[in-house]
Amino acid sequence: NYEEYFIYIQTLIIDRGINFDLKYFKKLRRLMLRNPKEKIFEQLNHYSLPHIEHLSIAHKFLTSTIQSLIIDLYPRIFSNYFPNLKSCNLFEMKVEMPIQNWQQSLSLYILKVGQIDIFVYRTILLACPNLYFFQLKIFQGDQLLSNTELHSNLKQLVIKDDNQSFPWNDRFINDYLICVPKLEKLKNSSKEFL
Repeated sequence: NYEEYFIYIQTLIIDRGINFDLKYFKKLRRLMLRNPKEKIFEQLNHYSLPHIEHLSIAHKFLTSTIQSLIIDLYPRIFSNYFPNLKSCNLFEMKVEMPIQNWQQSLSLYILKVGQIDIFVYRTILLACPNLYFFQLKIFQGDQLLSNTELHSNLKQLVIKDDNQSFPWNDRFINDYLICVPKLEKLKNSSKEFL
C-alpha cells in the first residue's frame, strides 16, 4: 500500500490520461497538470490543498465540460482557497467574466493566463494585491471603465500579442497601465519598454 508514502510527496507532475486522488497528497506544494482529465478538475474544485504554492495547468483539448470545470476553479484561485499559492500558470487559458464572489488571493505573486479583457484584468489586479508578475493575452473589446483602482505591487507585465495586432495607443495606456503606477517592465511579444 503506497498511500502512506503519498503524504511525503511535495511535487507532483501528471501527464494526460492519468487519474489519481488528491486527498492522499496532503503536503503537496507544487502541482503541474498537463491535459488533466475531468476527474482531476473536479478534485481541484473540491479538495483543499493548504500547502500548494505552485499550480500549473496546461490543457490543449478543451471540451465544454473541461471549460466549465476551469471556470469553477477560478474562484478558488482568485480567493483564499489556496492560502499559500505563490504562482499560478494557466497556460493560455482564457479567463472569462469574473464571478462576483472572488475575494482576495494575498499570497499570489506570479500569474500567467490566456486571453482576458480589460474588466477581467482589473478584477484580477484587485483580487491579487501582491501580484508582482502578470502575463496575459489581450482580448480586444470596447469596454469602457470609469473607476480606477491602483495596484502598487505589480512590477512586470507581459502581454502576448502573437499577431502583433493590438493597437499600442493612448487608449491602451489609459486602460491597462493607469492602474499599475509602479510598473517597471512592460513587454509585448517582441517589443520591450523599460
